Amino acid sequence: MSREAHVRFWESAGVRFPRATHLPVYRQQDLFAGSGWTPARSTLLNILTSAAFVIEPLVTHFKRAVLADDIVGTDDARVTLIVPEAVPKLDPNDPKSKRTYEVLNKAIEEKRPSVNAHMWAYRGITVPLNLFDFTVSWHRDGPESMLADFAGIVLGDCYSGYEGIALTSDGRIQRASCAAHARRKFVDSKTAYPLEAAVVIAKFRQLYDIEDQAKDFSPDARLELRQRLA
Repeated sequence: MSREAHVRFWESAGVRFPRATHLPVYRQQDLFAGSGWTPARSTLLNILTSAAFVIEPLVTHFKRAVLADDIVGTDDARVTLIVPEAVPKLDPNDPKSKRTYEVLNKAIEEKRPSVNAHMWAYRGITVPLNLFDFTVSWHRDGPESMLADFAGIVLGDCYSGYEGIALTSDGRIQRASCAAHARRKFVDSKTAYPLEAAVVIAKFRQLYDIEDQAKDFSPDARLELRQRLA
């Protein structure tokens, strides 16, 4: 049963709940409570853990589809990971296992309650799928493993790890930076260099005007406009 069918079923029975319930289990609790079931968060987490293997083929398909694109955009967000009581065993089939073991083992030795983990997002330019990958740290081995079979342009922020990945790929990966991040540096420098910063920011405004003109163009027409005006 699809989610929309699930919603219609329960609403026909008089149950009402938000139509855009997100993934965290505390929100899932609210969703299920609307149907009269109030599971503990630990129960929901156990269900997620036990059922994770079911969607592995789907995740593999998403990864293959996204990384088949010529250009992949990526970004990451820091998330707090509570340090477990015991470090997971090393898994020779998991390229991230060693880093996970090292980071969590060090955190336990230092008696730290949590570590700054990261959730990475990947999306193809022409493939409308979001692919997520979780790592226990900000080391580049996470995206390096994800992009191991990718050939094309990686579009991201100014994280130096992307540059290292491109340099060691033997030309397989090209590095492209985000214009918004470049513009931000000139905004930050307005106090020290007001005139120079204003000139560059005005140029960015012109570039954005060109993008507005091209937002409904085909990729080829957009490229032609950019090369002619930008």
